[in-house]
Amino acid sequence: MLAWLFGRRLGELDRGPATVVAVYDGDTCTCTRRWGSPFQVRLHGIDAPELRHDYGETARYQLARLIHNRRGILEPSEYDRYRRVVSRVVVDGVDVSVAMLEAGHAFHFRRYDDSPDLLKAEATARRRRLGVWAMPWAEDRRLEHERGDARDGKAQSRSGGGCLGRAVACALVGAVVVGRTGCGFRCRTTQRN
Repeated sequence: MLAWLFGRRLGELDRGPATVVAVYDGDTCTCTRRWGSPFQVRLHGIDAPELRHDYGETARYQLARLIHNRRGILEPSEYDRYRRVVSRVVVDGVDVSVAMLEAGHAFHFRRYDDSPDLLKAEATARRRRLGVWAMPWAEDRRLEHERGDARDGKAQSRSGGGCLGRAVACALVGAVVVGRTGCGFRCRTTQRN
């Protein structure tokens, strides 16, 4: 009861096991414990693209592959401004933040964490141009984070949403990309013989 009065919900900030029951995006999930209500967890030290931006759905899918319906260990540190528990999540001995960074599915959020394992994981993905690092806006996004322009843990890519998605859509319907207009791609259908 006293924990609730001081802004801490019972058990959420305790280190220990939890089950991931939903994945919201590439850095946020919902967990449950044997006691209490489900609560949102923000993965410590990383920032994935928003769902509405390029690569957002892919990051969410990759996080779900790693942790959805899995039991892991939470190592919480605090609440963020949205009352999510900020936590390291370890599943089968693997730090999920490190795994997401190594595969290029998120950016290292250096403003809140400068641990060497996260720095190294992001550097590996960046060097290999994996995941988000294959996107043309990735370096701009990284610089936004370093300057502190990323508000509330969610910087927006300069390219806006859907650029790559539109190019892929063109290819899927048998069209060719004939140029870029701002963020978007212009498509021209091709003659199929």
